[in-house]
Amino acid sequence: MAPYHVTDEENGPLVVVSSAIMMTYMILCYLVRVFMRFTINGPFGKDDWSLTIGSLIAVVQTGLKISEAYAGLGRRRHLVPLEEIERIEKLAYAGDIFYLVALAFSRVSTFLLIARLTRQKNHLRAASLGAIGSMVVNITSVFLICMRCDLSRPWDLISPGCSQMYSRWYTVETLGILVELYAAWVPIYLLWSLQMQIKSKLVVLFAFSFRLPVLVAAGARLYYLRQQQMHEDFLFYGAAASVCLEVELHYGLMAATIPCLKPFVKLFNTGWFDTRATHSTSGGEQYALSNIQPAEITVTTEDQPARRKWNDRRHVRSQGSSAPSSAGSDIMIIRQTTAWDVTYDTNDQTI
Repeated sequence: MAPYHVTDEENGPLVVVSSAIMMTYMILCYLVRVFMRFTINGPFGKDDWSLTIGSLIAVVQTGLKISEAYAGLGRRRHLVPLEEIERIEKLAYAGDIFYLVALAFSRVSTFLLIARLTRQKNHLRAASLGAIGSMVVNITSVFLICMRCDLSRPWDLISPGCSQMYSRWYTVETLGILVELYAAWVPIYLLWSLQMQIKSKLVVLFAFSFRLPVLVAAGARLYYLRQQQMHEDFLFYGAAASVCLEVELHYGLMAATIPCLKPFVKLFNTGWFDTRATHSTSGGEQYALSNIQPAEITVTTEDQPARRKWNDRRHVRSQGSSAPSSAGSDIMIIRQTTAWDVTYDTNDQTI
């Protein structure tokens, strides 16, 4: 068998090497996430299941892309038999669909992770909107890519009727970029009202900003798709676009795991996104630094007369308490919490 390497007549090995490397790194990141979920910051949640599905689909997609390269992708067209060209087209058609679905699950996983970190209704609404929007964009994108050219042969890229494929991919990638920008905005929205150090906020934003390079890969892919359309030798010039596709897909899956790594988990476990919010004197919001259940509010009525009249004014007194809590850990933790008792005195009665 002849050596498989890059030449002036073939650059398919670039696709094979980049696909294999990116898939390997993606799998390693996924295994780290699984390990952390079962040992440090479990349980295995919806965001993890979404990433699991996306990772499995991405592995299948990478197998299709490597098979496509061995069949002749990246090779000069006159060196590829006609029957192999049709096989390449079928592999590319299936791979494009798997690519869109896997990338959508990586985006959904990011939004579900954000939803996992907060129980505030407005924050949950923003994260849920992103997850639903990702699926809607994915369904639209798959429809645009599947319903192409001759419906009896949707994989055919040689026929003149497929000249609009770049426009379709431009629409698909533009929609994806909008979703990525929204995914970058949601953490900013969550942190905006929190009273915490700027340095701590920047750490969280930095963790979620690792998805931004996906935009660069998407833009580069559009550029190389344009180059592919401008040249008749679409197999040779299609290799660069395929490399960008693999980078965008696998890096997107890895970026969904980065906020779960230990340094960031340690910060998240302090309760930045806890649901107990109290209004401060400055009108902002303060969040308790513990990962606990939603606060409950109880109202009691005392029949005994109040010891003191307050002339129909509201009186707030604080009451401290402490109790041991493990918060799901085997290590004994002593955490001090503060409960607020609000009383309203009217006509010698306390409500």
